[in-house]
Amino acid sequence: MSAKIFDATTHDVVYHGEEPTGVECCSPSHSSRKILLGYSDGTIRMWVYHRQTQVSPVINPVTDSFPKLLDRGVVPVFSPCGKTLAVSYKDEIKLLDTTTGEPINLSHPIQTRGDVLAFSGDGRYIASLTTHRNHSELPVANIWDTNTGMNRRHLVITDAVKEGDFDLFFVSSNNQLVLCSSVEEGEEERYVMRIWGDDVLDEPCTTVTLPRPKRCNTDSVAPSLVLSPDTLTALVDEHTTADTILHCHRRSSIEEQFTPHALFDAVALGPKITWWSDMAAFSPSGQLFASAGLVKTHTGLSCQLRAWETKTWTEIAGPFEGGEVLRWVSPSDNRPTFLSLSPDDRLIRFVSPRDGAIWVWDIHTGRKVAGPWRRYDLKRTSLIAMSPDGDKLASAYSGYGSPSVRLWDTHGLHSGKAQKPVGGIGDFGDLSLIRDGWVKEEGSDSLLFWVPAEHRDRLWWPRNIAVVGVTPTKLDFSRFKYRRGWEECIDKDYTTPP
Repeated sequence: MSAKIFDATTHDVVYHGEEPTGVECCSPSHSSRKILLGYSDGTIRMWVYHRQTQVSPVINPVTDSFPKLLDRGVVPVFSPCGKTLAVSYKDEIKLLDTTTGEPINLSHPIQTRGDVLAFSGDGRYIASLTTHRNHSELPVANIWDTNTGMNRRHLVITDAVKEGDFDLFFVSSNNQLVLCSSVEEGEEERYVMRIWGDDVLDEPCTTVTLPRPKRCNTDSVAPSLVLSPDTLTALVDEHTTADTILHCHRRSSIEEQFTPHALFDAVALGPKITWWSDMAAFSPSGQLFASAGLVKTHTGLSCQLRAWETKTWTEIAGPFEGGEVLRWVSPSDNRPTFLSLSPDDRLIRFVSPRDGAIWVWDIHTGRKVAGPWRRYDLKRTSLIAMSPDGDKLASAYSGYGSPSVRLWDTHGLHSGKAQKPVGGIGDFGDLSLIRDGWVKEEGSDSLLFWVPAEHRDRLWWPRNIAVVGVTPTKLDFSRFKYRRGWEECIDKDYTTPP
């Protein structure tokens, strides 16, 4: 294999070399003296153009020691107490201390891919699910000790080859493990729920199914299932060509099959409870349910949130206005990213879809506790998780470039007290915004400093506790001068008259 590089002005050949394998990409240096070549075997080499000599050792990402990358579908998960955050790498699960942002050292590092993660109610265990990437691979669930990292159970789900849309969690009242999935093939589409007992034997102690509504056509929205944390209540939305129909199912214990909820009036409640883009959630106790629906306005679509008591399905709070969604554009182009209820059944927390603003409402008083708070750069995030106590927030980014997770300090958003702005040296605080690379105060045209494009996604913000997956760009303001401070940079010898 050979490669040539031409001078763009003279068209002369400035490099011609025999390569060990095919060249996939190249990047010349700014000085036009060196070039980086990426080869089809995954290696990277640097060459000097005119000498045609290699100037650095071969870089092999497979064998060389490189920082591990996060899994592109990374889902950050908080422990019930909010003191630990779990993130999944391509072949490892790491636990972080949410106070310091530092990794927790385990005597037995958790070496596995985790597509879905879940903490047990007491925080002693974390479950991981590795879903199948091909038809021959079976989904595997593992349970790990959060203090040591030791594996407590390895479960191969042998009868789930044709299943998908997996979700994994622990029952809220104990350490029973729940695996939900769906089967879309065949005449009888269905949801499957498997539950393992406290001792977690190899076979689930109970398996139940629910009918899964068929799509009316291939372009229609797929039905979705929302299961309460105690697994006793299930809501399924069915999308038809004319409307959305809700099905509510109830049971008294996990040993029973589901039956239609006697007090759920689908005709009357359906239009109000219908959620958008899977934005629906039960409270940890299972006694409340919140959903975010769309309402047409003269400018487009707005988001409204309501809360319901799940025994009688009585509306107890709302509608709360969650901000404009989109302006004359399909809702599928932009999605809400987070909706939850606090463990004490008092607060609704929501991230609005258009601008990534955080809202918090008090269910009992109907009062807005906080919001819209836009200081966490959530517009471009792909997934958001908030700790149960509301003191921490994790945002995952899995778009172009390296996937990353940011851990934020949100203390105060849940307490009913307005968060005080965090200021930094040189007016760089959490009220600062980046527009076209320029950092400036909101509502002001005063420019503080400019951030190069390659550092904008990595910039460390005042409320950051940790940035995982990429090396953050931290700014040193110890010698930063702004406003009248610039006068200190002027050489006195040039300003003093002779």
